[in-house]
Amino acid sequence: MPTYDNPFKTGSAIDNKEDYCPRPEDTALRIALENGTRRFYISEERRIGKTSFAKMAIIESKHLLGFYHDMGPVSSFQGLLQLMLTLDKTISIPPLLQQRIADLRQDLLRTQPKSDEEKQEFLGRIIKTMAACRTPRKKPVLILDEFQNILNFDESVRLSLRDHLQHTPELCVIYCGSDRHKLDLLFNNSGEIFWNQADKFKLNYIPEISFLKFAQEKLTKIKRSIKPEAFSLIYQTCGGISGEIQNLLSRLFEQTRTSDGHCITVKMVNEEINRKIFELTHEFELRYDHLTASQKGVLNALAKTTQRLTSKMLTTQFNQENEMRKTEFIEKTIGLLIKKDIISEFHSNGDIKFHSPYFRLWLRKMLGPH
Repeated sequence: MPTYDNPFKTGSAIDNKEDYCPRPEDTALRIALENGTRRFYISEERRIGKTSFAKMAIIESKHLLGFYHDMGPVSSFQGLLQLMLTLDKTISIPPLLQQRIADLRQDLLRTQPKSDEEKQEFLGRIIKTMAACRTPRKKPVLILDEFQNILNFDESVRLSLRDHLQHTPELCVIYCGSDRHKLDLLFNNSGEIFWNQADKFKLNYIPEISFLKFAQEKLTKIKRSIKPEAFSLIYQTCGGISGEIQNLLSRLFEQTRTSDGHCITVKMVNEEINRKIFELTHEFELRYDHLTASQKGVLNALAKTTQRLTSKMLTTQFNQENEMRKTEFIEKTIGLLIKKDIISEFHSNGDIKFHSPYFRLWLRKMLGPH
């Protein structure tokens, strides 16, 4: 019996066409970057596919090259300089241009700038070098992931980064992040340093029918298949989140390794979902036990409903069920749950959802029939 590699990639951003499920917004971002020097920020929930989306716009273009940097692990100005000189995440940059960055990195190691002024000057050199990678046919794009972490830096660092980017308009920039509130604050609040520095680029869920086609094509190549109703259950359970869907499909493929030509069914999906919930139960119990009574009450109200809820709707429902009228208190509780990364309020419609769809399923199961 032939063996096949798992066709569904998980755990990191996708950076090749074969593993990427196309999105309706792909062409719009690519054309915007190609036709004009534009700066965007993408602030959507975790695992929706922001990084893969931004990278693929560059990979699929004949007129773009890119630098990708994840600001998540960085906590110092020196660390930021070193990060922006890494070459392992460059996209479509030819060796000669990569050498410019490598030379600058050696210069950083040799000079070891110590004062803020020296570091700010070096940051300017890095950004100018990136912009200078422009060729007659290709323009450079800088992707800064988890950009909300810039708020952890001193104001002088944020000012320096903003000013250098402002004075380098030929460099396109995409700011990504999963903390929607912080990114919206950064770019839309007139009191913030990055106010008005980028336009928001709206990223929606990949339509279910498109994702189903993608999954069917991947499975057909390895003599597997999936029932449409089984995929619909996966899509609805995962709330349309690309990373969660790919992860569940990956787990289901592993269940089919022993039988060539196996078809993924609703029964198999339900069994795999239950296994996933069982694996995460201890983690969920710990998180839930550390919440206050009001926080648990809000989560319970959110878990029980089968309808979409906004912050206002959730507050009204909670008040009615608990005979409370302390709207401001409940809204504050919702805000604290968002800060704890348990729920998120996202998209223009203001929907409230659990970060983990399995947390919601676990909680519904724990609460029992309702």
